[in-house]
Amino acid sequence: MKNNIVKAAVLASLLTLSAGASATVLYDYNRGAGSFGGNSGLSYDSINATFDTGTEEFSFTVDYNGAAADGGWLVVSPGANPKHANDELAIAYFDADSGDVWAYAYNGNNNNHSYQETQFLGYHAGAYTTTGDIATLILDATYANAQTDTGFAFGEDIGVWFHPSANTTAIGDANGLNSFVTSSVGWFDVSNDGDCANQNTGCVVQVAEPGSLLLVGLGFGAMGLRRRLRNV
Repeated sequence: MKNNIVKAAVLASLLTLSAGASATVLYDYNRGAGSFGGNSGLSYDSINATFDTGTEEFSFTVDYNGAAADGGWLVVSPGANPKHANDELAIAYFDADSGDVWAYAYNGNNNNHSYQETQFLGYHAGAYTTTGDIATLILDATYANAQTDTGFAFGEDIGVWFHPSANTTAIGDANGLNSFVTSSVGWFDVSNDGDCANQNTGCVVQVAEPGSLLLVGLGFGAMGLRRRLRNV
């Protein structure tokens, strides 16, 4: 009788925790050193991106081999090359002077003025920061992801179309961009990246969320409690 009561209590506790625990995944993408294409003369020691499927926070960090780029634009996808993907993804424009980021629907034309033809998806004040060689973009992609098929999300694979730029001058506010002028633009263009077994490409790792880890730990703890009570 005692064991049946314990089993019922353990099961009820785990079901309650399961309902409240996060079933989301944090995707963490890392790529080693390389050079940007184009005429920027920029290179990087590493590139990192993350996407949390629960909070929909998206981040993109570049450790440059030299001073960080003062601006640029970025598109990501869940695998395929983002170039020419119309109305499915989001594009972010960013400027180091203000630290601001403007998100728009991506129309497949990856340039410094494609925002003029697409839907405005949000303004993120102070979302782009540079410290020495490192530049980081962090934003809440919830609205952008809801307004497009994918937005800034990625998963086990990632496609990236990234243009770091020099001499960036962005004029805009919370209502959108009015002007985005750059020079010396470089590019980083990959598709279906993320295979950790291939050392020539990047690697995407799935990181368990704290709620899921807590649930597993409590499950093992409950099993131990049952054993102790059985021996009482």
